[in-house]
This record gives sequence, structure tokens and C-alpha cells, in this order.
Amino acid sequence: MVDGRRQDPIDKVKIRVTVTYWHSMSRIGRTGSRPTNRPAQHPLFKEYEKGIHVPRDHPGGVIDQMDEVVPGTAALFRSLVWAILKGVPLRASVLRERLGLDAFDVMQVSPTASTFADLEALLMWVELAKAEGRHDAFASAVAGVETVMPQVRFIIELTQEADAFSAFLTDRLRVWQADVEERRVR
Repeated sequence: MVDGRRQDPIDKVKIRVTVTYWHSMSRIGRTGSRPTNRPAQHPLFKEYEKGIHVPRDHPGGVIDQMDEVVPGTAALFRSLVWAILKGVPLRASVLRERLGLDAFDVMQVSPTASTFADLEALLMWVELAKAEGRHDAFASAVAGVETVMPQVRFIIELTQEADAFSAFLTDRLRVWQADVEERRVR
């Protein structure tokens, strides 16, 4: 690591997934209105590709530059999926806001995921149900994640990163399943 910051293994996968997505979308021409080579010319870009270094996310930084070339890159990098896989506790209000719910909406979890955004929403449902103490919804959402596990390789569309991503998701799923069992016992 270049700057001495401690890196989580999930951060390494996050930057490799982000850079691979950026490369694949820019190759097939799905670029923004101001394509530029600036991100690829960044002195640490090769380190990002390898997952050796994770860039700091700040306005005008390399993530924003990548997003100018391929819209959606920053959203992928900033996705709550990464925080959820790390086990970072998230406030229910943040999750409800991201899911577009108000405080009185009843949670209706749909265990389908064909895109990374679908997977992100499903993982947010798990965390929201857990944060709000809705045990039945929590168990249902965890079961939904288990249902979509075989689709993860397709969802992230990156075969070389799918195994690592699946391993992290499987670990998080085990934690949630243990929590579901513990709540049932109570």
C-alpha cells in the first residue's frame, strides 16, 4: 500500500470491480459526453487495477474523473454494498432514504437480483429489517440473499472478481443466518 492506510480486503475487490467496470464500459463505447484519458493517466491507476491501492474518494478525484468518462462508475464505487459486506452498521434512516421509503412504509422484500443495483437493494433490505428489529422481514430478506447467491457471478459481470465477491457475500450471509437463528431462539 502506497500511503500507509489500512486496507480491507473488500476495498481491494471494490476498486478492482470498479476499474474493470470502467474499462469494459469505455471499451464498448458507453462513455459520457466528455471522454478523457485523465483517469488512466493517474500515477496510481495501475495500482488501482491490481487492487493494491484504493483511491481516496474526494470531489474531483480519480473516481469522479472515471465517472465523467463512464457514468455509473462512482455509484458502483460508492455503493452501500461494500459497507454492508464489511459489516459496517448503517442507520435505518440512511437505508430508508436510499431505498426511497418513508418511515411508515411496510417492507416488501423481493428476492430477485439481476443487476448489481438489485443486489444492493436486497442487501439494504436485510440491513434495514435488522436495524428496525423486524425479525420476520429480516429472516425473509436473508433468505432472499441466499436465493440470489448463484446469480452473483452474473450480477457483477466480472468472472475474475466474482469468486472473491461471492466469498465476502457468503461470509456476510453466514453472519445474518446466525443472527436469524439467534432471534428465533429468543
